[in-house]
Amino acid sequence: MSTSSAITATILQIASQLPVALILLVGLVLALMNLSRLPKPAMAAGAGVGVLLLMVVVRPVIGTIVSRSVGYQHVVVILNVMHFFFNLIEAAALGALIYAVFADRPQATSGKPLT
Repeated sequence: MSTSSAITATILQIASQLPVALILLVGLVLALMNLSRLPKPAMAAGAGVGVLLLMVVVRPVIGTIVSRSVGYQHVVVILNVMHFFFNLIEAAALGALIYAVFADRPQATSGKPLT
């Protein structure tokens, strides 16, 4: 694969993630807008969304670099290991988002759910 076709393939992979990237970008802006009002949840949400947004770009770029750098015999193993670590990073980012949903919520005093 030539360099120009590898770059084109990488750009197409990133472009296919554009809807997700736009939603993540909106989430990042919303987290920044709420930083002073809700610092803990906004920081956790911003970190989670920021990491996921970064992964939209990093995953295809590193995949292209690895697939061009090593022989076919090793590329499958290396890509599987790489994807495992990317999944760990994305799981941590999703954990930050889940934390942001529940951080700094008021405690119910009567045992009834807050409405």
